Amino acid sequence: MSEQNISEFNENQAKPPFVYPETVLLRKVESDSLSEIESMNLERAVELFKHNDDSLDTPPKITDKTESKALERISLFRNSSENFNTLLSQVENANPDLEPKDILNTIRENNELRTEIGLIIQDSISKLWTENKLPERLMLNGEKNPRLKKTNDVFGLKSQEYSAQLALSMIDGSFDDDYHGDGPIDISETGKVISGQHRSGALMAIGDWKF
Repeated sequence: MSEQNISEFNENQAKPPFVYPETVLLRKVESDSLSEIESMNLERAVELFKHNDDSLDTPPKITDKTESKALERISLFRNSSENFNTLLSQVENANPDLEPKDILNTIRENNELRTEIGLIIQDSISKLWTENKLPERLMLNGEKNPRLKKTNDVFGLKSQEYSAQLALSMIDGSFDDDYHGDGPIDISETGKVISGQHRSGALMAIGDWKF
């Protein structure tokens, strides 16, 4: 075994296994007490937000810069979403040895956590929709065919679902603000989003809309 492999082995051995906290959703799933609508939403969220190994090999790549930005956005999202803050606090309490970058790795790789966060993001987007604060394409919520293949390709993907996928990538460190598949976000003088509507919707959902 090489020195690098020995070092990685020792590092992995030193870290305790990840403990998933007893969240409200987990308790409902384990007790089989989800309503029909909750069950349907959960099944869809699992499909939307599950970890995609192929996405890690597709530009843009995860870098120190993207991870640093993700940590900033996690803090912003915690401040703007009580549900997200509660979930992350439960994760931290159940895993006191997790370092900040360990949390990013866990969000990227743990499908249960991705699903719960994804549902919270979707709730945030739904609230913005009811308040008529989303960009036009997300208000209409038609089907979306992403050009940038960083997200899971699911049947009948809607604009709000795609923005939720983007928002999750913004807090797991895999989103690069300098890599624009469709060009930068363009805002009119009146504050209307002209282009980059899905990205702006994602930023709104996690409390990072500064325009």
